[in-house]
Amino acid sequence: MFTAFSQGFTSLRRHPWLFLLLIAAEAIFFTFLALLLYSFAATFMSSLQAMDAFLLAQPWMTADPSQQNLADLNIPTTDLSVMQLHNAAISHAALVLVLWGGVLFVFSRAISYALSSSIAVREPSRGLAVRLGTSLLVAAVFVAAMMYLGWTVIVGLVGNFFSPEGSAAPLYILPLLGLLALLYLFPLALSLCQTHPLTGIPLALLRLGFFSFFRIMGHYMAILLLVALPVLPLLFFTEHSFWMDAVLLLLALAALVYGRIVVVCLASGLIRAKKS
Repeated sequence: MFTAFSQGFTSLRRHPWLFLLLIAAEAIFFTFLALLLYSFAATFMSSLQAMDAFLLAQPWMTADPSQQNLADLNIPTTDLSVMQLHNAAISHAALVLVLWGGVLFVFSRAISYALSSSIAVREPSRGLAVRLGTSLLVAAVFVAAMMYLGWTVIVGLVGNFFSPEGSAAPLYILPLLGLLALLYLFPLALSLCQTHPLTGIPLALLRLGFFSFFRIMGHYMAILLLVALPVLPLLFFTEHSFWMDAVLLLLALAALVYGRIVVVCLASGLIRAKKS
């Protein structure tokens, strides 16, 4: 069942330097992603603290309404432009995070899958530039759809939270199922980009994702376990050195890259088996 793992390991022995290049590319991707997240978190926290300080400085926050007339507090005349300014700053930071994070994710996944196929497939039938272009287009479509469904899920959850009878549940259940389906198909779609023309990917993806569901999910679970093994000590054990953290992070990145190569081997193997 798990012959793709042995095929992936054999492929690594043929291209060790390309494997190291993919690990470095993953490290660069997560570094830029961390910088984006840090920039958003810094803007969010600073704006939140400024809004909190502004509200606490208002007389209607510090005065006791039972001791005086509420009209003397001038609640309607409070200038809320400061609040609007900080709200706009948070919205802009969130937009930058989503847009640049999406662009970074699309380009990094397309490049990584195109290079991974150079490792997994002994003689690729399509050139690197063609595979990269197809991967970019398919990744952009998937990421845009996942962002839309993710936003719909968030809106539905918020609506369901404020709904006393839970009437908003269908607003997020169906998009959530669609989001899970896209997350399941995304690695397969980028793997098929390495061997199929753009017009042949949708039908091949549906056939592969439906008829080989349990086999693919078994490989996904094994890859997640492989990536989780070096990550769990980082989360639950804090008493270790910097070098130990670095080694565990490198092992996690190596497991992630190896798992992607396994998925490419799995998809190409299943396609060959169905053709034969």
